[in-house]
Formats: sequence, C-alpha cells, structure tokens
Amino acid sequence: MLAASILVSVASADPKAKDVLVHAGGWVVLGVGVALLVLPGPGIPLVIAGLGILGRRHAWARSAAHKIRTRTAKWLERVRPKREPGGKQPAALPPPR
Repeated sequence: MLAASILVSVASADPKAKDVLVHAGGWVVLGVGVALLVLPGPGIPLVIAGLGILGRRHAWARSAAHKIRTRTAKWLERVRPKREPGGKQPAALPPPR
C-alpha cells in the first residue's frame, strides 16, 4: 500500500513519470490478460483493458481493441436468438406489496 502511495505522489508531481507508469501498467494488464487466456481467469476482459490503456499512446492498440469489439459484436449477433417484431411480449412485473 505504501508503494502505491509513493507511485501516486510521484506521478502527480511529474507528468512524464505518470506517462511511464500508465504505459507500464498497460503492458502489465495486457500481459496478465494474455496469460489468463490459457490459465483459469478472466483473460479476455484484461486483454481489452490492457489494449484500452495502451491505446492512449499507440495506434496499433486502438486498432486491435476496435477489431476485438467489432468481432465480438458480430459474434453476439449470430449467437443471440432473433426476436420477431410482433412476437411474445415480456412478462409483466408483479404488483408492489
């Protein structure tokens, strides 16, 4: 906890230090996410978060995050069941007690 406090105080005082810490943090999150793709854990969200952090400085990270988001959206469109326009309505909420 003390180390985090020291890093925050250094980063708030020096913008270049903040930039280096954010950059290093992005790589750490991305690396842990890639490791968790093969180990049990939430790998995909951490990879996307790491790319989002690195996307502040690198165009390749923004592009990779955009590709992942678009492919995920296309996959979800195929997987989710289609609703008919005049189909069954959702159930009504029960009356309040």
